[in-house]
Amino acid sequence: MEAEQKQQVEAFNQSNDGYTTAGVIQIRLDTGPLLDQLEAYLRGTRLTGYKETGDGAMIPIYQKIGKEKMNDNGVQSVMSWLTPIISPHTVQGNYPTVDDLQEYLCRVEQDIYCYLMINLEEFEISLYEIDGVTDMIMNTVEPFLTRTIQNKERESYAATATHSERIQQSSSGGLFGFGQR
Repeated sequence: MEAEQKQQVEAFNQSNDGYTTAGVIQIRLDTGPLLDQLEAYLRGTRLTGYKETGDGAMIPIYQKIGKEKMNDNGVQSVMSWLTPIISPHTVQGNYPTVDDLQEYLCRVEQDIYCYLMINLEEFEISLYEIDGVTDMIMNTVEPFLTRTIQNKERESYAATATHSERIQQSSSGGLFGFGQR
């Protein structure tokens, strides 16, 4: 019975190897899909999947579903402006309280709105679209940045690493293989 359990644990570890510690952390810090979805919204498209290039990189595939919110220059400019906000480095910041984060989010929303208003003509944005674009951006930015409150994101990495370490220890019969019979 003990040998069967050990085989099950080993099989579990092998099948989940890519999803332990570094794998989980990498997935949680990958902002690419989030930014791709925002870009799709601004372009009036829907993200339908990804295609692998010859060098192993993944590129998004879009399907046209509506009218773009702004021209290509506007999309590129807004996405360049958002990329440092929605980034793996930003989410590892530390806002001590919700109020600190709310103050920052308020500034971000005002900056986005002003940026779009100033570039209204250059980006070919309809005046009626500015509120919707600002809301969509903030509906993406806010939940992403709440992960920075009280350093909870980094603490969760430690919990993930500890959990992964426990699984590896149980499959090896103990720490570094000691305790095997």
